[in-house]
Amino acid sequence: MRTTKEKGKKIFDFDIVVIGAGPAGLMAAIQAASSGCQVAVLEKNSRPGKKLLLSGGGRCNLLHAVSSYRELASFYGSAKNFLLPVFSRFGYQEAADFFRGLDLEMREEKEGQIFPANSSSFSVLERLLNKASDLGVAFFYGNPVVSLETSETSIVAAKTVSGNLFKGKIFIVATGGLSYPETGSTGDACHWLEPLGQPLEKFSPGLCPLELADKKFQSLAGISWPEAALSFPGKKKFYGSLMFTPSGLSGPLAIDFSRELRGKKFPLMLKLDFFPFLTEKDLLEELETASQQNKSLLKNFLRSWLPERLVLFFIAAASLEPSRPVSSIYKREWGFLVSLLKDWDLPISGLSGYRRAMVTLGGFSLNQVDSKTMRSRLIDNLYLAGEVLDIDGPCGGFNLQACWGTGYLAGQAAAAQKEEKGMVRRIK
Repeated sequence: MRTTKEKGKKIFDFDIVVIGAGPAGLMAAIQAASSGCQVAVLEKNSRPGKKLLLSGGGRCNLLHAVSSYRELASFYGSAKNFLLPVFSRFGYQEAADFFRGLDLEMREEKEGQIFPANSSSFSVLERLLNKASDLGVAFFYGNPVVSLETSETSIVAAKTVSGNLFKGKIFIVATGGLSYPETGSTGDACHWLEPLGQPLEKFSPGLCPLELADKKFQSLAGISWPEAALSFPGKKKFYGSLMFTPSGLSGPLAIDFSRELRGKKFPLMLKLDFFPFLTEKDLLEELETASQQNKSLLKNFLRSWLPERLVLFFIAAASLEPSRPVSSIYKREWGFLVSLLKDWDLPISGLSGYRRAMVTLGGFSLNQVDSKTMRSRLIDNLYLAGEVLDIDGPCGGFNLQACWGTGYLAGQAAAAQKEEKGMVRRIK
């Protein structure tokens, strides 16, 4: 690193400048420094990894155990093909080996979720920072970047709010998206890179609760259901556990399904199935069989099938009397109740927004980024990594997996490019 002064402002000179000290930025810095590069990390916050510390409720679901890189890529929707070369080089096994190399003990929980053995996201951040420090990475905290200075061929420096300049041969942008803005993810890179021609896909919140338009559902707040299915009318069903909130739906099913609502106009209607592994015919037969010779009242009988408040809600929706003897319920009345349980209309008014979204849908367009290196196809010495890209996966460690993978490739490729000469493509 070389430091000079000009008109009271400091000018720092590094091989590689990484903007953003989140998961992707830290991984990129470590990989670049491992190759002998002088690396600076600029972070707008007073401390690094604020969003990483929140991940998994503070426990940090850092990976998902999927051994096949092709299967792993299949979880990312339209980004699948882009991520194939990423995960072929740094997929689950490679990432797990990397963290074992940092002496991080891990354990696998339900459905392949990988957490640190001590359930502490701080232990993950601490090991990343220690590794970066051992490699000589220089961190500059409380240094928000306000602009990028360019020549006609490339980026030459990042200017911070203090007026200081950080020059570099290569720049890696890993500033995240818009989710959890209190952690510093406020879409800053859009203001620097869009004017330089780097195309951006429209942002929207992802992995967030759903808002319900009808206030009558507020009476169900706090009710959870272990296995339900959500779908658009007539479309593929998505399965998982569900929880009602004062404003709508949460739980893994609703949160994962929110990714399907990208680009949709609200309000819209969804279908909810409380018994997705029973057909209407089977559910009707089970209810009728259980009700035969039963002397219970309807409200008491249904408590073995549903939580009490849901029982009262559905009895009212079916225009039945709670205190009616179950033996007096007609087949057509059972049929109507079953149709509500299997095909319930849910009017969705919108998503809960970035403050509660785990990820951002949208970001810099993948068709202008080299999937083998994370290098911009438009700006010669620019690399992009992490949530700043138009990549999103479901809950369960997939989004951190994408950060580790894209950060790894960006750091490796940036270090390799440092020795290249004659960057000639012009910024459009």
